[in-house]
Order: sequence, then C-alpha cells, then structure tokens
Amino acid sequence: MKPTTHYKTIKHLLLLVSVIAMSVVACKKTDKENTVIPINNYQRTDVGFIAVYAVDSTVYDNFAKTTVRYKYYIKVLNESVYTTIDTFPITRQLVYKSNYATDSFTVIQVQGLQYRNNFTIQLLNNKKQVILNYPLVLNKVWNINTENNSTPQNVTLSAINTTYNYNAVSYGNVCNVTYQNDSNLITKNVEQYTYAPAIGLVYKQITHIQSQTIKPNVPISLRATEGYSVVYNLVGHN
Repeated sequence: MKPTTHYKTIKHLLLLVSVIAMSVVACKKTDKENTVIPINNYQRTDVGFIAVYAVDSTVYDNFAKTTVRYKYYIKVLNESVYTTIDTFPITRQLVYKSNYATDSFTVIQVQGLQYRNNFTIQLLNNKKQVILNYPLVLNKVWNINTENNSTPQNVTLSAINTTYNYNAVSYGNVCNVTYQNDSNLITKNVEQYTYAPAIGLVYKQITHIQSQTIKPNVPISLRATEGYSVVYNLVGHN
C-alpha cells in the first residue's frame, strides 16, 4: 500500500504543478490582452520621443500697416526626466526651430510636461497650465490656470473620439480642447488644441486678431488690422 500511496502523492503533486503552470501562462496572456491604456495616454512623456510640426503663422501690424506670413518647422524632443519636490516626474522638452525642412534645427525654448493628480501640466516660462483634465468627458470645462496665479481661463473639451486628418494621414480617437473669448465682429480670440492617443498634440490653432471695420459678410481674417494667427500641424514623429 505504501508504494501506491507514494505514487498517488507524486501524481497529485505533478498535477498541481501542471495546473499552476497553466494558470501562470493564462494569467500572462490575460494581462497582455487586457492591458489598460493609461488615462494620460494623450501626451507622450517618454524620453526620446520626437514630434515635428509644420507651422503657418500670420502677423497683422496695425502700426506698420503690414500683414506678414511666416512658415517654418518646430521640433519637440523629450530630452530627459527629472523629479521635483512634489515627487512627480517632469519630462524636460527641448523645442527646436528650422526655417526649412532641410535646414538644421536650433533650440529656441525649454519646457516641461508633467502628469499629476489627473492633470497633464505644461511648464513654460515658470508657469504651469493644465492642458488636459482626466477623465476626458465631452463638454468638460476647467481652468487651465488653476496651478498658477494668472487670471482664470476656462477651456472646454469640445470633441472626443473623433478623427483628425492631415496630408493623407488619419488620427483616430482624438480629442479637442478649445478656448474662445471676446469673439465678435471686430475681435476674434480662439484657441484649439487636438490630441491623439500615444502621440500627443497633432494640431494647434491660436487666433488673436482685431479689425477696425465692421463687415459681417467678410471674415475677420480678411480685414484684420492687428494681432496674429498661428497653426501647427504634425508632420512626423518617432
């Protein structure tokens, strides 16, 4: 009876080990299949990520009576990550500029990107602004200056799970953040930022212009006398 009992014990142990091994494999497969995309996935904070934008800007100078258009490229590089006293990592970003795609890029600005307390925060010129507020809910409104002492400026999540297309490239599940204030027949202050998952900013338009004439049938951009308008379009990333 003892050999039989010993054999059964070994058999049960082997069966148990087999079940555990199968469970581990199953768990690994399930974990991989059910990977949850981070809620801050609409901004890339990993070191080495690069995004390049084609920029088209127009400056209206009322004093000089001129309208000048500029075209150039902007490259944003996630250069390193460091931690401040609040223990939340900050991605240090180098911003480069080039007049033409084939010209070398020159650093023009250093900025930071941080995810903290469901906020994506941009740090620029010692000023923090909440550019995204999670969870992303349609028509959600928040003050982007809640992390600084500037005048409150509310923005709205005006679109979500939509599509953005540029130069035959389509980005799905994008969200739009918009700011609009004091827009009328002689003034237009509008800002729109479009973010795509696993990439970040893919489009940006900022318009702050004024006109000295009132012509309802003529777009203010065609009769603007002062201010500026700038548009960023993503043209490449790694």
